[in-house]
Amino acid sequence: MRIGIVSFSGYAALVQAPTQDREAIQAAINRLSLQQRTAIGSAILTSLESIFEEPAKPSKDSASDVLIPESQKQETDPGQRNNSPPAAIILLSDGRNTTGPHPLDVVAEAVSRGVRIYTVGVGSPQGAMMNFDGYSMLCVR
Repeated sequence: MRIGIVSFSGYAALVQAPTQDREAIQAAINRLSLQQRTAIGSAILTSLESIFEEPAKPSKDSASDVLIPESQKQETDPGQRNNSPPAAIILLSDGRNTTGPHPLDVVAEAVSRGVRIYTVGVGSPQGAMMNFDGYSMLCVR
């Protein structure tokens, strides 16, 4: 299994191309630092570009078009729709998009490519002030 690392704040950047090298992955994670802003949609697009090695484009459809009724969902495995390898994006965020394309506009591109997005939220339902590397942030899950 190959793992890549995308860092995002005001923009998104691939900091570790997909690899099986665990040491390289750990080193990329250790180099991450907190920044201001959160560009979740840009992070998803950059992740898709690293998976497929080609530019990803946000959908021009409305976010409501992304929601697919259960009766219309196909029984295919993720990644098999376009003869591409199975892939997933694991998104770690405080959940608050502050810049870049809206995440729901980008999800349609991931869905069309058979990529699942799993989210890991930082914070609490009531909101919690958290301090990291000199930054204070309100994290809501």
